[in-house]
Amino acid sequence: MSNTTTPEMMKYVFTVDPAYGYVLLVLFFSYFLSFWQGFMVGRMRTKLKVDYPAMYSDTEPLFNCYQRAHQNTLEKMPLFLILILAAGLFNAKVAAAVGFFWLLSRVIYSVGYYSGMPKNRIAGSLLSLLSELALLIMTFLQVGQMAGWWNIEQAF
Repeated sequence: MSNTTTPEMMKYVFTVDPAYGYVLLVLFFSYFLSFWQGFMVGRMRTKLKVDYPAMYSDTEPLFNCYQRAHQNTLEKMPLFLILILAAGLFNAKVAAAVGFFWLLSRVIYSVGYYSGMPKNRIAGSLLSLLSELALLIMTFLQVGQMAGWWNIEQAF
């Protein structure tokens, strides 16, 4: 096995837009979203006297709303983080803006759920789903860029 480079083994130089830092800032704030939701669950657990290790309460539906808001965000967080990291390679500024919108939509989702009426979470849920769809499309566009299927010039 040789250490020489053949024409078939071309090197791919990959540069990251300095604005990618905004994408990483969204990741930073996503930690605080999760922390805030967890804090709210703990506060309601104390207020409504739902003892550990119970994940949900048979007698306090309001606690279950707080718990579900946090649990649902934790379920969505891994996919969101992967999507924003990948979409940020296509256009860091747009991905970061969509990511901040996702964070805001999760706050709207949580506040709606915290009302004790689960239907109030729907607006935030739809907004976060819309954000995820935008990031998914951006990720696909980046795949095409890297595969050489197209070359989309970025306006900003």
